[in-house]
Amino acid sequence: MLHILIALATVAGALYTAISPTTRRMGLVYAGIGATLLSGIVLVFITPAILPHACASGTLTITATLGLQYIAHRRKPALEAEL
Repeated sequence: MLHILIALATVAGALYTAISPTTRRMGLVYAGIGATLLSGIVLVFITPAILPHACASGTLTITATLGLQYIAHRRKPALEAEL
């Protein structure tokens, strides 16, 4: 359950960061990605039978989060130029 909460919080944080990017938020999202990966690895070691599901959903979640991070990185210089 903790793994799912970490992943959802990371995706939500990445979405917010894509809308309003700051360096601090981007760093927090990268930390969330690391925490999601780490908790997923621990979960697979505890319950190896979930490996196919964990890999599929983990890949999808990480890809979506990194896509949102890419958007945030592209938007950040444009927002700084407006200031």
